[in-house]
Order: sequence, then C-alpha cells, then structure tokens
Amino acid sequence: MKKFILYLFFSVSFCVYSAEKATFGDVVFNEIMAAPATGQPEFIELYNRSGKILQLEGWKYYYANKPYTLPDVTMNPSDYLVLCKPSEVQSFPSDVKVVGVTSFPVLANTGKLLYLEDKESTLISWFEYSDKLYGSTEKKAGGWSLECIDPSNLSNSATNWIASVAQEGHTAGKRNSVDASNPDSDRPFVQSFEVIEDNNTVILTFSKPMDKSSLTAEDGYIIEDSDYRIMDLQINYPQGDQVTILLNRLPPKNSMITIRLDGNVIRDISGFSLQNGNDIVIGSGEEALPLDVVINEIMFNAPATSEEYVELYNRSDKTIDLRYLTLVTRKTDGELNKIYPLTTAPVMLYAGEYIAVSKSITAVCAYFNCTAPSALMESSVVPVLNNTSGDLVLLNNVNNEIIDELVYNEKMHSEAIKDKKGVALERISPDSETNNPENWQSAASLSGFGTPGYANSQTVQNNNPLSVKDEITIAYPDFFIGNDAYRICYRFTTSGNRCRIFLFDTMGRMLQIIVNNELLGTEGEITWFGANDSGQKWQSGLYIIYAEVITSTGNIRKFKLPVVIK
Repeated sequence: MKKFILYLFFSVSFCVYSAEKATFGDVVFNEIMAAPATGQPEFIELYNRSGKILQLEGWKYYYANKPYTLPDVTMNPSDYLVLCKPSEVQSFPSDVKVVGVTSFPVLANTGKLLYLEDKESTLISWFEYSDKLYGSTEKKAGGWSLECIDPSNLSNSATNWIASVAQEGHTAGKRNSVDASNPDSDRPFVQSFEVIEDNNTVILTFSKPMDKSSLTAEDGYIIEDSDYRIMDLQINYPQGDQVTILLNRLPPKNSMITIRLDGNVIRDISGFSLQNGNDIVIGSGEEALPLDVVINEIMFNAPATSEEYVELYNRSDKTIDLRYLTLVTRKTDGELNKIYPLTTAPVMLYAGEYIAVSKSITAVCAYFNCTAPSALMESSVVPVLNNTSGDLVLLNNVNNEIIDELVYNEKMHSEAIKDKKGVALERISPDSETNNPENWQSAASLSGFGTPGYANSQTVQNNNPLSVKDEITIAYPDFFIGNDAYRICYRFTTSGNRCRIFLFDTMGRMLQIIVNNELLGTEGEITWFGANDSGQKWQSGLYIIYAEVITSTGNIRKFKLPVVIK
C-alpha cells in the first residue's frame, strides 16, 4: 500500500501597526471631573481628534508642573481615554477605555493648569480649567464635570467649555453631552506689553494662545533702527500667549523705537493673523504740559454690571508718556488724595488719540461698545469716583503740575436723562480749554450712553466745524446685498439734541413712533426696518417720516421726509 504524504503550506501574513508621531492638537483634554458627587471618582478625559493610531507609552500628563507617566495604552482615531487613580478604574463601565495613572493627583476644584507631552517632550495639548467655566452656581458646587463643546477648537477659550448636561453629571469615555460646532473666530491682538529695563527685555502678552513656532520666528519682528537688534525670543510654556524679547539695548530717555509685528508671520493657535495696529513702541515719550491732555469723558455712576472709567484725549502734537500722569480726586478740604502713576509700563498716547482708563476694561466692554481695544487701559490706581459729584484732577506726577481738572456734577447731564446711572458725561469740544458745564453733555442714547476710547457722540470740534447745515436724511435699503434696513441719518452742529420720529400715512394718520425722545449725538444714524413694533412689514407704498428735534435750548426743529416702503 502506497503512502501519500500531503504537505500543506500555509501562507501567514502578519500586520504590524506602528504608532504614529503625534503633533500638537492630535489629542486634547475633553472632559474634567474635579468635583464629583460623593463616592464618585475624579478623572481627566482625553480625546484623539486625529486620524492617527497613537501609542501613549512614555507620554506624560502634567498637573501644574508635576509630571505623571502614562501606561502603555493605544489610542485609535476618535478614541476617548479616561485617566484616574488605579484604585478607581473599576468605577467605570466596561465599555469605557480607562487607565489608572500612578499617583494620580487630587484635582483642585477651583482649577489648575494641565498639559500633555509625548515621550519626546513634544507638547500635545494644554488647558487651564477653572470653576468659573461651569456657568452654573449649582453645578460648580459638585457632581458635574466640565465638558469641551468643540474639540476641534484649539483656542482654549473659556467659551468652549461648560458644565455637563448629562443626567449622570458626566460623559466619561463617550461623546460629550454639550458637543456642538463652536469654531474659534477671534483674531488675536497684543493685549499689553511690559519693559524690564534691568535686562533689556520686552514682554508682549497676546489676547489668546499663539502658534509657538511663529512667536519665535525672528522675521515676525521688524525694528527699522539698525542700532537695535533682537538677541533672543522666549515664549511662556505651555500657553504660548506671551513672548519675551531680549534686545541688545533699550532706547535712552525721551526716545523711542518701534517693534513692528508682522501679522503674516505671527499667528494664533488657530492660524489667524494678528489684528491691525501691532506696532509696539519702546522707550519714553514726553511729559504733558497743562491742557496737552484733557479729561474727555467720565463714567462716574457706572451700571452695577460695569465699571467706572475716565477717558483722556491728547489734544497736543506730542507723544505723551502716561507714566508721568496721574488721575487723582480732591478731598472736601481741597487737598489731593494719594498720587499714583497711571502705569509703570511705557504707554504712549499719540497726538489726536484717546485712551479710556478703568479698573476693569472687561467689565466696561461687557456693557459699552468698545470699538477700539487698543485705546483701553486697565489700571488699579484709577480713583473711585463719587456717584453724584466730585473733583477729578489730571496731574503731572513728576512736578505735580495740574494738566486738567474737572469739577463734575450729575446736574450736568441732559434734562432728558432721568436715570443718570450708566450714562457718561462727554466733553463737547476737546479743543476748548474750558471745563464749564456748558462744554459737557450726556452721551447719546444711540451710542449706548458711553463711547470709551473713541470720539465722543457729542463732540463738536472748534477747529473743524461741520460744513453742512443741520439735517436729517433717509438712506434706503440695498436689497441686492441683502440689507433691508432704512437708515435715518442725522448730522448737527450742536450737541444735546433730543429727537422724536413718527411714521404717518399719506392721509395724515400716525401709524408708529419710531423714536421717542432719544438723546442724539452730533452725528449718526437710526436703523429702521420698515416694520411696525411687532416686526411686521408695512404695506408697500408711500409714507411720511416726521421728525422733531428739540435742541438743548428748547427750540424745536421739524423735518418731514417722504419714504417709499417696498
């Protein structure tokens, strides 16, 4: 009998997956449970937002500046990974990818800086959480996690985090309950800068985290004076919202240099270029002489949710150094209160420019329309202003010479203003040397009752009077570009005008009160959409706009304008 030997050959192929190299933003902090309910674990959740398979062995998670080494774990694309104490791993459901981190820290309820590095110490992600992000006093007290709204938004903005709305109080290892599209849209700007004379350095602080490689690119900083050179650039780690510039030397007293930041080079973490106006002036300007700078606007009875402010205007042709100026109030006996410089950093007020100074610019801009962020300065030494009356002095703190002085009183407001709280007083003519009540007026209601950091709503320039007669006109909508607003434009040669505007039909019947006794500025516009108070469009046809302008002296001017509603 013959034996047949059958040889079977199997072809075996082995698929070997090698971990890919992570870059910044591939893995992000996605959820933080710092104040769990009693008996529940604290945890940090990571999310792999890349399309890469990432091996986390040797990676380090930092709590403040203390590192904690991660175990050998793989994160696939779109994986969630929960980090906690080893003893609490069993607290999570079996379908949650969770790893215990040796010596996992107790998470501070109030907040802490977190960041993540790979095994080569490359920064992958960072976030500084705070109990202010919950948006709820109840949830802040405990039992709820903080969740990232849009993990593709790398700006680390507070507006991209909020308390969980999940029934369990968290979504550990799963898609966040608040998940939604919330892209970063804010362009960065230089928020402040500080000069340290001892070691020839300048520290720039940006409004948001920046791309770190762009901050250290020397071609992003241009100094036209060849006597000055950048020796080194250092960024704060891991946030990247500050850069320290080491110069070969600083300019001597009463001279300045400009460091121009190239917005095409320097970008934020989302790729947005710098806003305009990023010239940083280093050095010292001139001391102000009397009336070189004037008090131009004052908010002395601020709304409960805002803050007092004082606006200054440089009416000279000089560059004034604010380090040499002080705002101080007088006591009832006429003596000045304690004198502090407005700033210890070199802040220049250029000819024809405004600057609004407050203890909290954030609070001011949350209430008023701040159209010029660079014309706002925060200072802890702005004096507290009396809500009804007071005496405010602008002083040269080098020689104690008075630069300007305003004795203010709430009676200086327009008679049309019944509730004075939240209404600024504006200087009518900054070129006038008088501070008599006649040169001051309430800010216009249509300007939001305040114009911090830009031209006053009631300003009338003595050296540049309006070249046209007082008038009210109507600008029609441009439906082609999707604008359906009628603009009732006004321009006056005097301040303090109040206005009433009515809509009539051609039979003379009053149909609508568009504006009722509003305090106007010297120039502006009122937006009207051709609709009634309920938002319904008026029927197509011819109508009459009738306006009454009551001047500050009580005279009434009347305007009758035809308007076609389409």
